[in-house]
Amino acid sequence: MNRNVQHSIKRGFSVPLMGLALLLGIALGAQAQDLKLSGTIIPSAFAIPSQDPALVFAGLRGTGALEGYFGDAVSYRFSAETYINASGLAESSSWQSSTDTRLLSASLWGNNRLGGTVELKEAWVEASLGGLDLRIGKQLVAWGLADGNNPTDTINARHQGTRYTTTLDEQKIASWMLNGTYYLPNNLGTLQALLLPISIPNDLPSIAKTIKGIGFAPTIVIKEDAYPDISLENMEGGLRSLWYLGNLSVSGSYFTYLDRYPDFAVSVAGGPTTTITYTPVHNRIHQFGLDAAYAVAGYDIRSEWAVSLTKDMEGASPAEKNPYLQGVLQVSRSFINSTTTLSLAWAPRYVLNYKAPEDYTNPSDQQAATMLRQYDGQAYQWENGLSLRLAGKYLNETLQPELLFLAETSAKDWLGTASVSYLLADGISLKGGTVQYGSFLPVGDANRDLGTFSKSIDKDYYYIEVKFAF
Repeated sequence: MNRNVQHSIKRGFSVPLMGLALLLGIALGAQAQDLKLSGTIIPSAFAIPSQDPALVFAGLRGTGALEGYFGDAVSYRFSAETYINASGLAESSSWQSSTDTRLLSASLWGNNRLGGTVELKEAWVEASLGGLDLRIGKQLVAWGLADGNNPTDTINARHQGTRYTTTLDEQKIASWMLNGTYYLPNNLGTLQALLLPISIPNDLPSIAKTIKGIGFAPTIVIKEDAYPDISLENMEGGLRSLWYLGNLSVSGSYFTYLDRYPDFAVSVAGGPTTTITYTPVHNRIHQFGLDAAYAVAGYDIRSEWAVSLTKDMEGASPAEKNPYLQGVLQVSRSFINSTTTLSLAWAPRYVLNYKAPEDYTNPSDQQAATMLRQYDGQAYQWENGLSLRLAGKYLNETLQPELLFLAETSAKDWLGTASVSYLLADGISLKGGTVQYGSFLPVGDANRDLGTFSKSIDKDYYYIEVKFAF
């Protein structure tokens, strides 16, 4: 997604630039101790057999991190990541460079399969003041106690459909923030507060397009998404309390933020032909979360729930999300001397004040609802995701296979993954796998495009990678 791509330092860059300068000043003004360098280098290849060319990624993913301490009270971490794709090397190229001033990243691409991006992933300094830790800078924060599916983990944006990766952590985009954590006495838990001065939405494929109307049909124009302005009214923040009560851990949270996915402002212009313009906007969401983890009799039980209050509380606009409730309940158990783990999960989602396209009386509203329900996750009032995951660690954790199957009961679509990794040597592992998408609906069914996974049918992919960790 092309958001405020700039080739020079302009308005909007001053906040992260000043933050980075402050961090670098601290780093250079003190004598570092216990300096540690770590990272990964991951040559990999991804193929989608149904496409031509089938090789969609052949290149390098990598990270590098530098961390250490200043005395006993101050620590720091700087890390960078790179994403380089050379699969389009034989294609004609028209090189274009760009920079993203909020992410502090630079890109050079010759075509959509040839080029790369390097980004400052993290840049923070943390001061420990007794039971209080204060961290300032570009950082990642994970909320929630569930395993993998975390409804409350909305702090950091993600690369969604714009990069080929094999772990969820690689999808996360760090945000600039002030992060304070207070540790309660006797290891009772923590209290955490966040302040994010800059809103960063998800990195999504371009949505800009024009659909010319035929006859009396209107012309539809969808504009490109852009970053929200840097202003006081667009700041984000939240509070979280985490409590350790023996085998039970419980967390409650509140987070106010600008939606990582866009809603749309709709305008209609008359004339010889009608033009309907959809402009992406990132409306505010107030999210209340509650989650827990409990270990009993060899079972690991985790549950996480979030109520999200959106701008369109009454469900009046077809171009804005309704308030919704989503959650997950997971039960896991290990077998065979803890080498094999089986996990079952139920992930419901309920849309409040739901309206189907046919519930609107205005034809243009019906058209907007039909189009937008294909991507906004609110095609059905009730959606239930059911998943089964089987993972193993064998031969002293040298061999690690994993299978996952997830299906949605309302959309009637599914996702299946299979992978196996093998430790070749200390710090070197080989991994291969596949991701398969499908639908239980027949080909040609109008509802086939409404599911989370249905839009990826015929985009099944296979991958192989070698990971060097140091």
